Parts: sequence; structure tokens; C-alpha cells
Amino acid sequence: ALRRGGGALPSMQSSAHRNMQIQTSQRCIKISIFLDEYPVDTSWIITDESTDDIVVTSPAYDVSMALTQQVETTCLVAPGQYSFAISDDYEDGLCCLWGEGNYTVSTLLPSIVGGNAEI
Repeated sequence: ALRRGGGALPSMQSSAHRNMQIQTSQRCIKISIFLDEYPVDTSWIITDESTDDIVVTSPAYDVSMALTQQVETTCLVAPGQYSFAISDDYEDGLCCLWGEGNYTVSTLLPSIVGGNAEI
């Protein structure tokens, strides 16, 4: 795998992720991510706030996906409150020297969560 540097990778509980709450009555959501030059560093999870269970995890992004838009659609088991956490293992976010990445999480309604390169 293509990596910059070495050392231990942080978990989703580290300071290298962004955690946002999603409250929706719509069951299906779309996660759209424009990846930077190191897509293998990027991952995300969705957690059910009522149980703390991880209900969805990101696919593994590989080097062939660098600087591309990736869209995942997932349907949650039930309406409710969920937490979306996006992480960059190298702790430099989706931005700057390695490409201007961004992400949005949306339903059929307007975007409910979004962010730029700063994780």
C-alpha cells in the first residue's frame, strides 16, 4: 500500500477524525467523498447513537481512487440519530499538499452533513 511515513495508525477515537451527528427520518443516505492523493488513509463509520453500534463502515479506498469522487449509498435499519465519523490515518486531512478533498452526507433532502479538507 502506498503510505507516507510510518508508525502506528490512530483509531477512529483519535483527534484525526471529524465526528458529526445525523438525525434523519429518511433511511437511505448518500456519502460522497472527493479523495486526496492518498485515498488509503481515508475511512469513515456511521454509529447508531442509541446503541453505540457501528452500523456502516466505508469501503477500502485504494491508490487507483486518488483524486476521484467516490459515492456510496446506504440504507440505515431505522430512522433515528446516527454519528458519522470520517478519519485520515496520516492525520493531515483530505487537503492541502495532497489534493483538495471534501465530503458530503445527504438524504433525498438537502445536504445534512458536509465538510472540506480540514479533518
